[in-house]
Amino acid sequence: MEKSDICNRVLTALEKIERCIDEIDRRLDGMESSLKNIQVSGKHMDTHIEFVETVYSSVKNPFHYIMDRISSIPYVTFTEPRVIKSD
Repeated sequence: MEKSDICNRVLTALEKIERCIDEIDRRLDGMESSLKNIQVSGKHMDTHIEFVETVYSSVKNPFHYIMDRISSIPYVTFTEPRVIKSD
């Protein structure tokens, strides 16, 4: 095998490696972008969870008081009105 053939094969292999690295770099950029979006969503979710916990902390005692009072009231069943067809 001649030197030029070897050089061409090496250059071809290097070009293929370079394309692969470019593809990996492109995918990594996409993953970094996705990770940033996930982090922002996670921060929004943390804020929402804190809000829900704060609201629950302020209303749980009055809510349980009302539910205890309601549970002592006899349960009345509700039947849906029926539609009667007239001829």
